[in-house]
Amino acid sequence: MESLSPTDISTSLMSDIKQNVAAFSIGLVRISTDRADAELLGSGTLVQVLGKRAILTAHHVLEVLPKSGELGLVLSSNAGAPTVSVEALKYLQIDRGLSDEAGPDLGAIVLPPIVPSSLAAKKSFLNLTVRRERMLNGPPAADNGLWCLCGLQSALTEDSKPAFGFTRVKRFRGFCPVGGVEVAPPVEMHDYFTFPIPHGKGSPLPDRIGGTSGGGLWQCLLSRAPDGSLEVSECLFSGLAFYQGPIDGGWSPVRCHGRKSIYGAAYDAIAAAQG
Repeated sequence: MESLSPTDISTSLMSDIKQNVAAFSIGLVRISTDRADAELLGSGTLVQVLGKRAILTAHHVLEVLPKSGELGLVLSSNAGAPTVSVEALKYLQIDRGLSDEAGPDLGAIVLPPIVPSSLAAKKSFLNLTVRRERMLNGPPAADNGLWCLCGLQSALTEDSKPAFGFTRVKRFRGFCPVGGVEVAPPVEMHDYFTFPIPHGKGSPLPDRIGGTSGGGLWQCLLSRAPDGSLEVSECLFSGLAFYQGPIDGGWSPVRCHGRKSIYGAAYDAIAAAQG
């Protein structure tokens, strides 16, 4: 792919990228026992492995998810969020290292065969099986196209005015920054990317992006339209975020699992999961 200049990255292109990846992205929420409040716990990506549907997320997100009752799912900016009984879920603690920063930090939530109708209607499940061979053995170079990190941020959560028949409305928000990645050295069965995110003036992102953990990292390949503008040819699920480093010079590094972790370790764990 040719080198990109800032003028190549239009508002329309950014919107198309975010629309592509948002279809598979989800927020994970703890509902209070009286159902009067909700707390964002992390983000995830909806995937399918050999017919099993699951949410890929970070291991440390699994650790704080409710162990009984209901798990709330943030699907869109519209009011209302479906819940699923925790008893119907299987939490897969795939791998966790001794260092929060170094990783690994990988987990999944295996969903029941019948998922909430609102989830099936509003979201899609990415079929990892049909993409596995390519992503493990012949993925695009990391400098090809643009990368997008999709998740929600706890710092942007706000209470809104009562609406839609609800006495209280809580709004969960997130921005999906677009940029490039740095390839980090692999460690045993895992590979890693670093995704730098901007802060300060002109950036909509808060300094700390808690809530984004477990969110998907996507590589979006581009092509030229007949009018010369760039357009999205495909977006490839290529990793998930689990650690944000300190801000330095207006940027902070987000450490992410890569393709080997997703299409190798996570894929195998979901495929082997019972139930």
